[in-house]
This record gives sequence, C-alpha cells and structure tokens, in this order.
Amino acid sequence: MNPEGAAIRPHAAQGGIMPIAFAKIGDIVRVIRITGSDEVRQHLAELGFNVGAVVTIVSTNGSSIIVSVKNVRIALDKTMTGRIFVTAPEKNVVADEKAAHTPLVNGKHSGAEA
Repeated sequence: MNPEGAAIRPHAAQGGIMPIAFAKIGDIVRVIRITGSDEVRQHLAELGFNVGAVVTIVSTNGSSIIVSVKNVRIALDKTMTGRIFVTAPEKNVVADEKAAHTPLVNGKHSGAEA
C-alpha cells in the first residue's frame, strides 16, 4: 500500500508476478500460473490460457477485460482475472509474438533481424 492507503498495482513492465487484472491496455504478458478448481482451470485451458501462453490486453473496464490469446479475443470477468497470474515476457518473446503475425519472406519473417 502507498501512504494514502491505496493498493499499489504492479505493472507488467516491472517484470513482477501479478493477476492479469493488473495489466494495462497494450501489455503483452505471459501466463505463469492459473488458480481455481479443476473445472475452472480446465475451462481456462480450453480457452487457450495455459502456462506459457502469450496474452495481449486489448481493453479494460472496471469489472472485466478483453484479451487476445492465440489470435482470439476473449472477455474475462473480475473473478476469472483474479485466477490468471502473469508476468511480462522477455523481449525475445515479444519479438516471437510479432514474428508469428509477420509473413515469411525467403523462409524468414519479413522485418526480422538477420
């Protein structure tokens, strides 16, 4: 908590572990842990939220967020956002995520460094 008594919200760029609810619009984060019952974890896995998955935060409002995981946009309510723990990916993961959406030219991703 800060001196005013408000909770300090960690940001993905700081590299800490946090619930996905604390990520900001535009952040690209990596799933590192999922909590909840077996049924909840299975449901999230079926949606693409597996340990190691790269997730982009698309939009937020006070009670839910919209994310992109495996090229699919998914809305998560407050309960689910507290069950998915993430960290900011390393720079090479962000590059890999961008490369996955870049066409191949001569067997290499266009725009990729040689």
